[in-house]
Amino acid sequence: MRTNKTVSFSHTDEWERDLLDYALDPGRGKFGPYVKRLIERDRAGLSVAPIVTDVVPAPTPVGKTVAKAFL
Repeated sequence: MRTNKTVSFSHTDEWERDLLDYALDPGRGKFGPYVKRLIERDRAGLSVAPIVTDVVPAPTPVGKTVAKAFL
């Protein structure tokens, strides 16, 4: 039995596009084993720095609900 996890990369976000291009470089091998090596390095404490995320809520468009803003 295997578990698959999906990760998406935005083609309109330059940073995410660069991450994808970097990860898909043939010199790094296949994507799955590359990600597994990154996870193993993190578990072993070999990461350069911890990942810090700042979550900033997106503003709600004036006069619209969030769902209608995308329609």
